[in-house]
Amino acid sequence: MKTIFLWSAVLTFSMGFTQTLFYNPTTEGRMIYTKSDGKKFEGSPYFEEVFRPVRFDNGSVRQLRYNAYTDALEYTSEDNATMMLLPTKDSIIRTADNRHRYVFTSYMFENKPKEGYLLHLGNFNNVTLYARHSVTLTPESPPSNGYSTYRPAAYKKMPVQYMVKVGNNTIVPFSTKKKELAKLYPDKESQISDYLKKNKVDAENEAQMIEFARFLGTL
Repeated sequence: MKTIFLWSAVLTFSMGFTQTLFYNPTTEGRMIYTKSDGKKFEGSPYFEEVFRPVRFDNGSVRQLRYNAYTDALEYTSEDNATMMLLPTKDSIIRTADNRHRYVFTSYMFENKPKEGYLLHLGNFNNVTLYARHSVTLTPESPPSNGYSTYRPAAYKKMPVQYMVKVGNNTIVPFSTKKKELAKLYPDKESQISDYLKKNKVDAENEAQMIEFARFLGTL
């Protein structure tokens, strides 16, 4: 399994654009060049604007960041083109302190099989927890009458979706609903129910979801 390491944050950048793709093989791995067509949108396709240095196998270093709209890791080249890393299945991109890592993998979302980047949050025995970040683009809204106003197209951050893998099963959305949990642990319903009664678990709270996953890892 190929691993790429990231070091400390050094640069920030923010803009919205549509992209045209150009394939370009390099010694640093398979890349795609993307060039802006000049059209900008409100908001940002990034949850985190920071670029983080990535060292490739040949020793070269590039500044990468995750684009949650395109589900891609990208950097800006010297000629101001945006380059995106073409991922390989189960490739891992680690932070320097190894606290977090992006994993390109298969998973189920909205009852459909998907492939993309998930942020790895921890292993707890046979339970692995991930976070799925996504951004959508809301279309522009022309004024419908003389009293309404024009709204430009804009990026919109979606709520973080936590994902879980139990044993060798498929990665699926991590829910606090008893019906969904029963699918993961059909024989542990009473223990899970007791935990949820004693502990407040907000499905959008990372710390609480980590603790819940840690508990499930003890079952």
